Amino acid sequence: FEPTASSVSTVSKLAIDALLTPHPRCSGPLGRSPIRPTPTPIGGEGSPSRGVRSIHNRQVADARKASDIVLMEFIQQIDASGLLKADPSIHPAWDMNNNPPSILHVYDRRIYSFTLDQTYAHVEFLYKKLGQLVREMNSVLGIPFRDHATLIRSSRSCVGCLNQFSPHGYEDHRREGHCTNHPDCIEVEACKTIDSLIQFRSFRGDARPEFKGETPDTPVGAALIQWNSRLGVPADVWMLISTAVVHCTSCDLTRTFPAHTLHLDVTGQCADPGQAIIAPGGDDD
Repeated sequence: FEPTASSVSTVSKLAIDALLTPHPRCSGPLGRSPIRPTPTPIGGEGSPSRGVRSIHNRQVADARKASDIVLMEFIQQIDASGLLKADPSIHPAWDMNNNPPSILHVYDRRIYSFTLDQTYAHVEFLYKKLGQLVREMNSVLGIPFRDHATLIRSSRSCVGCLNQFSPHGYEDHRREGHCTNHPDCIEVEACKTIDSLIQFRSFRGDARPEFKGETPDTPVGAALIQWNSRLGVPADVWMLISTAVVHCTSCDLTRTFPAHTLHLDVTGQCADPGQAIIAPGGDDD
């Protein structure tokens, strides 16, 4: 049976395409565990011990190193110009149902059913402060703009695999001083965390927003969780997901696109009860 254009959705078509021609960054056969360590060549000065292995084969690792520069420049332009703030719908990740960007396909469980198994197998740092930020920006809670800025500044790039990581994820992918996200496993420097700069949102009295679920299972949410792990994300994916947010002027909180939609009421208005009011003297209301 050959499905027609009218009989299947856009995402369904992409899932069929993925079965026929997997994305070059797909790190494993469909239906199997995508993490399959590849032995690293040993020998020469600075080489890692036999216990250090790459979590990707060379084809996948090289595909993750090669970022979409045109896409990255476009996002930088709309962000720097203020166009993105004025109209978030121009962001490539805004419409994940009808026009999902190709670099997020591998984080979409509708296209690759195993992607959340891969994501949730690496949540060691989800309860660190940066991990909590990732969770709260993917929920109705939201995070202060300053904390989102801190999260952006915290990202670390590895010279070995060119992936982006949270500081915890970066250090975890660095085994015996070597990058383990590329078969070359070159030596890379250590990095420091900046957890102490995070403050989180406040609440006005006992008011809490209605819990309507979280969005870590969306492509943007899954990619953010992988960023906060040894998996990391390619540079273009980081550019995409780090800007896929809306700062709500009503509650003064920042959320990912799907979480922002989740926090609105049926009329499309902000339903957050608000943060604590800081009195002139510095005390909470």
